[in-house]
Amino acid sequence: MVKAIFFDMGGVLVTDLFPLMESYLSGITGIPFPKIKEVRKRYWLDYELGRMGGVEFFQRQISDLGVGLNAEELLVRSRSFIKVKEEVLDVVKRIRALGMYGVGVISNNSSEWAEYTRDDLGLGGYFDAWVISCDVHVKKPDKDIYLIAAERLGLRPIDCVFIDNKERNVQGAEAAGMKGILFKDVELLREMLRKSGVDV
Repeated sequence: MVKAIFFDMGGVLVTDLFPLMESYLSGITGIPFPKIKEVRKRYWLDYELGRMGGVEFFQRQISDLGVGLNAEELLVRSRSFIKVKEEVLDVVKRIRALGMYGVGVISNNSSEWAEYTRDDLGLGGYFDAWVISCDVHVKKPDKDIYLIAAERLGLRPIDCVFIDNKERNVQGAEAAGMKGILFKDVELLREMLRKSGVDV
């Protein structure tokens, strides 16, 4: 029996900011998009695991790209690309209204972006647990992050459903004992939740 549903953040609950941010940087610098992405990936692991802050994350990219941009301004700008996916939030609200399930977030993310999503965008009140890679220093699809999430709600992984838009992260959840749902669109999500016994 399902007792909790966990959601990924970027690409599920909110927009995936990487393509938007990298397109923006490409546009203002003239540097090809693939190069921007390549440089970002050099530092993303340290950022998402909490080993560096946002200003350093952007400063290192600026340095590697050889452009005269301000890292603090880029960090602020990056947050502006994060938008709530209202149709998914509606599913979260429906689940909470049932009063039968815990609801949580499991995300590979930075403290700055997670805090912005939780506090500034107002999603904090909808979730019982926030498990963010930068805080727990482990990332999806490592099974430990899913085990930590289940434990936060006092549950076993088998009691939990996890929703993500990346297949490897869904597979990681399943390897940890959770039921995984690959997110493609809201209608399919609702159908898969109903099949799992969650009537939304």
